[in-house]
Amino acid sequence: MAGAFCPTLDPAQVAFFEANGYLALEAVTTAGEIAWLRGAYDEILADQRALRLRYDAGAAGGTSGVIDQIFLPERQRPELRETSYLANAQRLASELLGVDRSEVHYGGLMMIYKPAGDGRDVPWHQDEVYWEFPAQRCHS
Repeated sequence: MAGAFCPTLDPAQVAFFEANGYLALEAVTTAGEIAWLRGAYDEILADQRALRLRYDAGAAGGTSGVIDQIFLPERQRPELRETSYLANAQRLASELLGVDRSEVHYGGLMMIYKPAGDGRDVPWHQDEVYWEFPAQRCHS
């Protein structure tokens, strides 16, 4: 799958990222691969073996429904590691960060399924502040 679509960055985009800390791109992969990913994600969401965190939005003040967060979906679908999406994201990140592509790693994929209209609004944030860590967590 990887290599079918190869977006590039121009110097103005890199400069924008350096000045603002973000960059919006029109596309990172093809519409065909997105359709394939949707099908793969639907299969993974239905797979009870998936490593998931299930969150009841209704109990937390939302309208209703369950939000599923799937960790390491590539356990069910190893071919997720070979997508143009992931290859392009790694390459683009290395360009934006000014490092060799071999230095850009990911700690596993994650999917979050939140039905439209369910749950509560969440402001922009760094996820780490929402995580629960043991009290003995070390800081350097």
